[in-house]
Amino acid sequence: MSSWIKAECWDFYENGLELIGMGGRAVIDEEGYWDIVDGRDLTGLDKKYELVQYTIFYRIPYDYIIKHDMEVDRYYSLPTIYVEYAKDGMPYDEILYGRMGYYDKKDRSKSRHTSYFDNRKRVDLF
Repeated sequence: MSSWIKAECWDFYENGLELIGMGGRAVIDEEGYWDIVDGRDLTGLDKKYELVQYTIFYRIPYDYIIKHDMEVDRYYSLPTIYVEYAKDGMPYDEILYGRMGYYDKKDRSKSRHTSYFDNRKRVDLF
């Protein structure tokens, strides 16, 4: 784990800040079972799975935040938070995977709320 990361603040959750990171491709079925498939050959994948884009959400508890500096840095023009790597050498209490929500102003029925995959339903498909 790097001693510093650049990530965008996405939201607050009941215990802290939620940051958003990069994502990739995953497959998910109608019952919510899923797996990450980045770089894998999907030839012969069972048709019951839908290929979707996923996003990673990092949760940092308030208790891990040591201090913050709202003066933006010269390189990224973002404020800085300093956190304790308190959980197994990581600054996150939890890492979630999910689908990013969006709003379609032309057809609101196509809009989608952000949703998280159930980590208990992650299965090895390969």
